Amino acid sequence: RAEPLALVATEAQAELGEGAPAVDVVVAKIRLVAERKAYGVNPKKAVVVADDESQIHAWCWEVSAPEAYFPAESVKLIKAARQARSREGKLVKATAKLVDVLIKGDATKAKAEEEKVLKVKRDAEAQRLKAEVAQRKREEAAAKKEAAALKKREKEAAKAAKQNASPKKPAKAKVSNASKSVMAGFLSKAPKRDSTESRKAPPPKPAEVSTVRTVALLDALEKARAAPPPLEDLRAELRRTRAAEEE
Repeated sequence: RAEPLALVATEAQAELGEGAPAVDVVVAKIRLVAERKAYGVNPKKAVVVADDESQIHAWCWEVSAPEAYFPAESVKLIKAARQARSREGKLVKATAKLVDVLIKGDATKAKAEEEKVLKVKRDAEAQRLKAEVAQRKREEAAAKKEAAALKKREKEAAKAAKQNASPKKPAKAKVSNASKSVMAGFLSKAPKRDSTESRKAPPPKPAEVSTVRTVALLDALEKARAAPPPLEDLRAELRRTRAAEEE
């Protein structure tokens, strides 16, 4: 706001509505948290800053500590606005000096002051173009980010559609940790075979001989031990035994 303090306080009181404090209280609060700053031509010492209505000074009420009253995003906008007002104030000051020189009729000084005015305008234009470039880069970065997010969503949707279209394989039964714990406990409680006893165990008994041939041979050997027959009789007995088995 650029108006004098009395007008600013009156409008602020009206905006507060019913139950608002008196104008004097509002004036005191504004003086406490804000100041009126001249961005244009510097006022003379006799000028009352709070009540002056001259536009050449480019007055503006500014909060002394915006960080205490506004969020971070608003503080950024406030600082940017102050920088813009500062550039405009430089142009006002340079133009005022040029006008004073032209009124005096000094052509040499007029050219110098005109060059200062042009310099201020060039700086302001450079700042404007710089701000536009920065804004364009931010918009391009946001667009790329959005495009990447869209591409990712499309890829995920295509993958999900492919999985839904293909037949699902039966899921393998998974053994839970609880089942593994129960099995481990059961195995730990089962009786263990002693390796030393197994090594000392006697070998299994041979199978009983039950074939006809073997029994006949054993009988013949027993008879031979009791009364050894002549060699020819023994041979004849073996031949008869073999013949009987072959039949």
